[in-house]
Amino acid sequence: MDIDPRNDVPPELVEQRKRGVIEPNMDELESINLGTNELPKIIKIGITLSPLEKEKLISLLKANITAFAWSYEDMLGIDPDIVQHFIPTNPLKKPVKQKLRRLKLEWA
Repeated sequence: MDIDPRNDVPPELVEQRKRGVIEPNMDELESINLGTNELPKIIKIGITLSPLEKEKLISLLKANITAFAWSYEDMLGIDPDIVQHFIPTNPLKKPVKQKLRRLKLEWA
């Protein structure tokens, strides 16, 4: 696999990008904790990385750990209405249980 020296992007990805089709990366993943045991910050990286690439990636992520939001509390300025699920119901009405709807066996 040749790599374009101008931008280090494999030519297969350049062709996929031109066609508008980017194939998903189906590599197996490895969990890495960037935080502590008390406050874990888990990320997943591909196991196909070389040890040097893995080490560089982890050091880069640790150096920029404040750039990531690990919880809603880390996203200052975000309106809670955007991130909270809400089902509008009338508190004066009694909930009604709907009858069970069965699917055809072919659809299930």
